[in-house]
Amino acid sequence: MFKSENVRFSSVAKRLAFVSILTLTSVFGQAVESTVSSIIAIEDVREASLVTITGGYENGFRDGMKLIAHGTNGMAAELIVLDVNNNETQTLITELFGQAPLNLGNPVTIKTINFAVTWK
Repeated sequence: MFKSENVRFSSVAKRLAFVSILTLTSVFGQAVESTVSSIIAIEDVREASLVTITGGYENGFRDGMKLIAHGTNGMAAELIVLDVNNNETQTLITELFGQAPLNLGNPVTIKTINFAVTWK
């Protein structure tokens, strides 16, 4: 059985991993910050409904990408990109979060994963 307590990494390996993480964070962090959109059309506010957002392929949106629509009280819904063109993107609501309202003009961002690295 594998026990993580027995694994030791050299200081060089730790530094290399840390630099790699910082590089990835800076590259992807810039892409996420520059790719902000807003809702321009909503079919219905329920799961599996279509939502159209501003921005397209040149703004960084790709088929299958997961997005978060933000409401006034935080995250309102998770969206998945179905179709991308030059000026707008068609998405589908995959999950609604609590009672946060989903309205025209709500901001939309790319869903990211936050993680923390700890060293011993």
